[in-house]
Amino acid sequence: MILLTAYTVGYQIGYMLNMILTPLIFILIIGGSYYLIKRFTQNSISFGQAVLNRWVIGSSIILTLGLLRRAVNR
Repeated sequence: MILLTAYTVGYQIGYMLNMILTPLIFILIIGGSYYLIKRFTQNSISFGQAVLNRWVIGSSIILTLGLLRRAVNR
């Protein structure tokens, strides 16, 4: 039988929030950098187009999976 205490429930909630927010933070950082580079070098694009760009999302998923793999190996 699994005993659910406040500690284990709080830990699981924090872990889930971390797994949800980490890719979003990476998407905003990489997408913001891409937006600034595109805005000052070529035609301006909207921030939404920069954040939802295919390679921005792909690179943030790769970074998140890398962090997850490193956390599991510890």
